[in-house]
Amino acid sequence: MALSDQQAAAAFAAVARRYCRWADAPPGEPRTEILLARDLLATLQSSCLLLSEAAIGGDHETVAVPQSHWEAVRSRFSILPIDEYWEVYDPFSDEDPVIVSIRDSLADIDRDLRQGLDLFDAGKVGEAAWHWRVLHGVHWGRQLLGAQRAIHAWLSRHE
Repeated sequence: MALSDQQAAAAFAAVARRYCRWADAPPGEPRTEILLARDLLATLQSSCLLLSEAAIGGDHETVAVPQSHWEAVRSRFSILPIDEYWEVYDPFSDEDPVIVSIRDSLADIDRDLRQGLDLFDAGKVGEAAWHWRVLHGVHWGRQLLGAQRAIHAWLSRHE
């Protein structure tokens, strides 16, 4: 059974809230945290794919997440047993790999999700779905996939 646009947005909002609550929570044991990161990132990815491509947005303003909040979230992820890893953002270009931080990626994801949640909670469901979907394509989706790849590689070496 296919979800309606409203149902898909509500389902994604629930997953985004879970992620943001995790980002705000005190850190737990490193292995538990990396397994939870793996599971939440996979759930975000699959839930985002259900958001309607017909969602309309682009003419809305989002509330900026304070830099201090981003830094606190980034710091919270220092419990993870990995941080820096090599990334190639476009596998079809000849660009060199760069070193990126999983802490930065997870904090960026949190920031992009929160901005969409502000829209969703204000009753702007279509705008929220558009925000999440578009930023998934150009920002947080790339961060998510890189973090997933790094987590997968680390876990495959430490299981």
